[in-house]
Amino acid sequence: MNKIISLFLIYVLSASTSSACDFKNDIKKVEGGYVYTTACHMLIGKKLEELDIRIKQVDELNKAVELKDLALRKSEERNALWMDTAYKANDRLNQYESARQTIGWVHFGLGV
Repeated sequence: MNKIISLFLIYVLSASTSSACDFKNDIKKVEGGYVYTTACHMLIGKKLEELDIRIKQVDELNKAVELKDLALRKSEERNALWMDTAYKANDRLNQYESARQTIGWVHFGLGV
């Protein structure tokens, strides 16, 4: 997922920088590196800063998604625990009712 986002950002950055900076004419290869025009240098610097901000935002969004998934998982666990408790309580109530009816019949039989 991060690779896709990175590729998209690189495409957007290259598309937006190409309008203000001509890569064929404004960037010259020299011995040991490249020479940029001031406009290209400033534009690329701004775009790199924006890229860093975007990367941080993507990290924060990924953390938020992980927290949401964790909250949903815990919610499902609480629901399962509640259902288990409800079934056990219902079982105990049914056992109590059955024992009460049995005791009622025993009392009736002893009374006769």
